[in-house]
Amino acid sequence: MAAARLSDFEFCLQSLQKKGSQAEAFFHPLRKWASEGRGPPGRILRPDVVEKAIAAYQASKAAAAASTDPKAAKTKKTPGKSEKDETGAKDCPNARSFVVCSGKKVRIWKKASMEGKSSKKAKYSKPGEEFMAEGPSAGADGREWLRLADGRGFACTTSSKDENKVVCLPSRKR
Repeated sequence: MAAARLSDFEFCLQSLQKKGSQAEAFFHPLRKWASEGRGPPGRILRPDVVEKAIAAYQASKAAAAASTDPKAAKTKKTPGKSEKDETGAKDCPNARSFVVCSGKKVRIWKKASMEGKSSKKAKYSKPGEEFMAEGPSAGADGREWLRLADGRGFACTTSSKDENKVVCLPSRKR
């Protein structure tokens, strides 16, 4: 019986995982193939699929680094608050864990729209940071938004400058 063919996303992600420490050097050739509408024999890679695979690879790498970092494992506990309050799950019953998979910080917006004012007091999530959120849900601007369970606001799942670049993904525990 023939093995099932991997989807293009699975193929890209598996290729990056096989490259190990050389994976980041492989980002450029994958992006180039996709922009030229070609790929390895028998495949034509699309830019959106390649970017999602790269984002998923970076998210898994960031989550693995966070799980081995002793500082990341420690969480601040506030006396008198329950574990449910710390995760924000009380405010968002359908909240689940997400991770910032981009190499840059992600802005937290007051509303699920990028039309808000820019301010010096803007809040951000750091690269590799895990957070609890509900969503994604479609915003008025057509982008997918996550409502942060801790009440800080909303995070867009894609870059504000390039809506094809994924910056937040569901995190996976290993």
